[in-house]
Amino acid sequence: MGKYSPVVLVGQTIGPFNRWINWQIVRRTLKSVPIITRDEWCSRYLQQELNLKQNVFHGADLAFCDLPLQSNKDIEQDILRQYGLVSNQYITVILSGHHSAYCKDRTLYLQVWQEVIQRLAAEPMLQDKKICLLAHTFHPYGDEGKNIEEVCRMLPQNIREQIIPVTERILPTRARFILGNGYLTITGRMHASVSTFQMGKPAVVLSYSKKYDGVIGSNLNRQDLILNANDSVLWESRKIPDMIGEKVRYICGNYNRLTEEIRNRAAVQKELAAYSLQKCVEFVKK
Repeated sequence: MGKYSPVVLVGQTIGPFNRWINWQIVRRTLKSVPIITRDEWCSRYLQQELNLKQNVFHGADLAFCDLPLQSNKDIEQDILRQYGLVSNQYITVILSGHHSAYCKDRTLYLQVWQEVIQRLAAEPMLQDKKICLLAHTFHPYGDEGKNIEEVCRMLPQNIREQIIPVTERILPTRARFILGNGYLTITGRMHASVSTFQMGKPAVVLSYSKKYDGVIGSNLNRQDLILNANDSVLWESRKIPDMIGEKVRYICGNYNRLTEEIRNRAAVQKELAAYSLQKCVEFVKK
């Protein structure tokens, strides 16, 4: 192996940079590095703001690719059976372990989620659907299993009977099967929403950065399903449950149209993700 190895940045969001020094460092460092972005916003930013026109290629988030064994129906049925889940008879909720991106006070953060869950359980448009609380990421990215356990203890007994907690680590394909078989997802983790969309289902997405606008808003044309939730005031004023409830009712009232649009746009992103990987291989082989 030579002194230098080829470097390709693939499936990433880069920027925006608020400090001039960071802008300059990135512009100079990446001027000859192939960059395959995961969203249109990032492509425009790099080409127009950083003037990286020759080495930027528009791709998609790699999570739109099928996961290993995603076509295996036996595994799909096994994970649903393991947790007593019936396809389309539950909703999935992801309590992000990265609470500081939304709210400085972790206790308040969990209390607001408690209220969200109680409202979901009482929502007439969801009728008798169960609520699956899925731990999607773990240490060092936040202990979502612990969040679920704490919120469950806050809930009244009659609500707890509607809850299906999944707090242990499960393989990514199995997590995707849980997300894709739910009626809808409510999540503070972007890639939980990507898995949901990839499986053709809608998700209410709590955003904290520009990457949501690119991957979900622009690529999937689903700005209507994004909540900009990185404002502590929204949590302190307890407006988040109202905002989530409004999005949930919107999804329920437009379900067939939304799922069809999501499937069509996700198929395009899947092709772009495959292009991203192929382009990466081409650069590495040069």
